[in-house]
Amino acid sequence: MDSLPLLVGRTARRSPAAIALVEAEHRLSYAAFWQRARAFAGRMRDMGLQPGERVAILLPNGIDAAVAIYGTWRAGGVVVPLNAQARHRDLVPWLRHCEARVLLHQAGHADAVSAAQDIGPSLQCLVSGSLAWPAHDTPTDDADEAGPPPP
Repeated sequence: MDSLPLLVGRTARRSPAAIALVEAEHRLSYAAFWQRARAFAGRMRDMGLQPGERVAILLPNGIDAAVAIYGTWRAGGVVVPLNAQARHRDLVPWLRHCEARVLLHQAGHADAVSAAQDIGPSLQCLVSGSLAWPAHDTPTDDADEAGPPPP
């Protein structure tokens, strides 16, 4: 059985202009979605994420959350979706229990910042608005669709 990221990569190659995601008035093609997921995977690897490590995603449902989920999978990570409205008192035990290596959250989420501070330096934070996405759709290549590089 093929993985979801593999299927999205194939669709991006076969039908790059087809719409993959819609959020309010924003539409994202499969090519752009796949390119952003690949960029996010690269960012996770640059941050030192190893296969099997957890990425806690504290975002509302939307394009950024989908990109982070698929990008984490591409990087070999394990997605830990968290309630975007969670408060500090809930986040700290959840983050400790799941042993997340990275916490992705929106700018201004004070509870996320304070929970991460309580966890300590083992948890790296990434603010979703700080991610720079490629400006244009570009073709995907076959070699990249296979998944994360071997460990």
